[in-house]
Amino acid sequence: TYDCEMEEHDSEETCWDGYLRQDKNEIKIVSENLDNAKDYTLEISEGITHYQQPTHYHESKFHYDAKNMTEEVYSNYEERLHFHSDAPQHICHRSIEISLFGYDDNGDMYHISHFYDSNSYNCQPPPMPHWSISKQGGSELSESDYSAGETLELEWNIHTLDNSSNYLFEWYVYDAFNDDLFAPEPVLTKNVTIAGSDISGNGEFVIPWSLDIPETSCVINFRADLYEIDDNGSKIDRIYGNYDYTNPILCEWVRDLDKEFDNFTAEAFLEMTSDGLVLNIQESYNIFAHYYIEYESGNRDGVMTQEEFDIFFESWYDEIQGADCIEGEIGNSWEMNGMPVKKDHSYCEVTFDDTGIKFSAFVLMNGTWEPNQEGEWVLDIYRGHVYETCEPQDYNEDGVVDYYNCQTNRLAEDWWNMDRTTCTEDNSQWTCYTEEWEQENGPYDNCDENGNYYVCSKEGNYESRSYQADQCESHERGYYCEDDSNNEVYWSTIDSDEKCEWNADRNVEEWECEDADGNPTGRFAYCEPAIDDGGWYCTRDFHHNQAYGNTSENTHYMDGTVPEEERGTLVRYGVTSNSEYDLKKGKFVTEDGVALMMAISSGSGYVDIPYNWDTISSGQFVWRAATGDDGSDGDNTNDNNNNSNETSTENRLPVCQVFAVAQVGATGAIQASEISKKVEGSKALVAPLSGAATLPLIPGTYEFMVDCTDPDGDDLVITISDGVMTVTAEAMDGHFFGGLGFNVDETADFTQDVKMTWTDGTESGELVITFTTDLADLADDVAESGLAGLPGFTTPLSMLALLGAAMLLGRSRREN
Repeated sequence: TYDCEMEEHDSEETCWDGYLRQDKNEIKIVSENLDNAKDYTLEISEGITHYQQPTHYHESKFHYDAKNMTEEVYSNYEERLHFHSDAPQHICHRSIEISLFGYDDNGDMYHISHFYDSNSYNCQPPPMPHWSISKQGGSELSESDYSAGETLELEWNIHTLDNSSNYLFEWYVYDAFNDDLFAPEPVLTKNVTIAGSDISGNGEFVIPWSLDIPETSCVINFRADLYEIDDNGSKIDRIYGNYDYTNPILCEWVRDLDKEFDNFTAEAFLEMTSDGLVLNIQESYNIFAHYYIEYESGNRDGVMTQEEFDIFFESWYDEIQGADCIEGEIGNSWEMNGMPVKKDHSYCEVTFDDTGIKFSAFVLMNGTWEPNQEGEWVLDIYRGHVYETCEPQDYNEDGVVDYYNCQTNRLAEDWWNMDRTTCTEDNSQWTCYTEEWEQENGPYDNCDENGNYYVCSKEGNYESRSYQADQCESHERGYYCEDDSNNEVYWSTIDSDEKCEWNADRNVEEWECEDADGNPTGRFAYCEPAIDDGGWYCTRDFHHNQAYGNTSENTHYMDGTVPEEERGTLVRYGVTSNSEYDLKKGKFVTEDGVALMMAISSGSGYVDIPYNWDTISSGQFVWRAATGDDGSDGDNTNDNNNNSNETSTENRLPVCQVFAVAQVGATGAIQASEISKKVEGSKALVAPLSGAATLPLIPGTYEFMVDCTDPDGDDLVITISDGVMTVTAEAMDGHFFGGLGFNVDETADFTQDVKMTWTDGTESGELVITFTTDLADLADDVAESGLAGLPGFTTPLSMLALLGAAMLLGRSRREN
């Protein structure tokens, strides 16, 4: 090693003629020209890293004592090292570090020379311990073997154990559903210590045991854990192997339980009232919820009582019943007539009757607002946040803003653990003392108790959020800042020499992959074939769903899409009118400035499609004070046509107008009086609204508008489809006004079909309108309409749902 650092060498490698191998190494170390009159120490550190394990080091020291020799002044020393491994394919990295030290006349050590080399390898994961359950003797266990009130003789078969280690195997049996919300007590808990000397040569170990199934059981589930232990029996590491488990069902009604729970209905309606904005949330669970709760908490007679219902919910009644049950705040910015809107308080309740269980929440926003100059209440909802104060930060001191530090309106909070910190009040000021650190914090204006914590705040001390410079822009109230949305799906690429198969067990429902030797390599919620190389693309980011068992034709990885099952539970979202206020208009504005009009009903408007907030920049909803018994202002009924629509003395058909309205500017302001073009010239199409029509339009951005009034006040159901998405809206007071946005491309062959169907419960009709590009009148129409500055968007006609969780509260109601 001394030679390695002599000046005549260009680098250390000149004295090192080998490399570290993955399997075995034989290394000779020569220390040359050491003074026989001095002491030396040679230190060697060998590092080895196995697959997904920390690096382990083995250190060796060789001491060379001074020699009392008169003729030979210098000596050479040679050491030989052997690094071998029985399973080199699992080694990912090796290193060697060599240092030579000498000693001066005072005995103090000093450094002479140093050498280091390392190498990385394409390593494989080692076989992981895994286990399965069977009947004693090894015969296969089926669901039919389980019977309530009977004893079942079982055995755990544990595989791929290391007989140089000791283990602890623990397992639990539950007579309850595998529910994340509640933690039932197990009916059986057992553990067995496995000594390495008792493990068979092929790593197998069998544990026989008996299971006494309770008389009232309908479902049995297991949980098992395997730990490596030290010589004292203490747990070292939990081993996550391939857990082959069975959750048998003993009662038929349980088989439909998951499916029935998935079919629950949920609604969220926002309305303007004299008390302010109110968000009403309703979640309904059918009668199967009774069976579930009664089984978990009652006497299992099939009938749920109020006492059993209360027992089931008692651990979190305080969270969901009563005032401010929804702790989350609005997660983005709302403004009513330019004034900020915040959550004031909430009230929730859980009830049940003979049809099922219902969760209700009522969220009241702060304050009341005067109408604007047009007599309207305009609610603007942004995906991001509006801040009055943002401080630019130039971290690089190059004159360019790198970040904005924005002040929120939420007081900054310090959380102090009561076990370590004591908070006391003196003259309306709080201080918190942590004895362990001999540290005093404060003063605070307020400290509240929250569980095992003090939550302390000081007036005027607000939380702040940091944004990159390109995430903020000027706003009339200061700054508008928006985080980049990140819905990226993380995919794993599985090589073609590995095998991935779907496990259809109702308690598993996932893809299991293994290498050519049958060793497990991963478990995934979703896999689809890689067409090019015969491998697989897999992800754990999707939910478990039995529909993912057949993905042979899917190309979500290549397309950058997600399965329909990942779009979430269908929730009815809505903004509504009521007896006090009519909802007159609703729209969304996309990131590129296109406004998408929403279907509006003056009585009860909603859109039954999932909401995708990621593509939307803002939304706007406009109310007016109600002026008529039917909730409308009476301007939209064409009384001259009513008689022509009568098909019988019992039912009069609705009167409808269908037209395209051009947008002006990025905000989508409507200039209907100047540039609206109605289908079939200046006359409105009158019901029965059936047939086909073609309407040429100059390139630009438009709203497709529908205005229908039923003279009998019948409920109207309007369906609009652009060929990609179908949306249904209902007018429960006989008046419908609404629409959606679309773009006309500046190409001669552009067409866009829109189909509208309607029914009043007795009669129905269908109209298909084909929008085309009117290039001949392009120059004149642009000059007249003021559309010269509009870009020619090419996105397809689309309609988005009304509200979404991201648009409402930043955090959902408490998970527990």
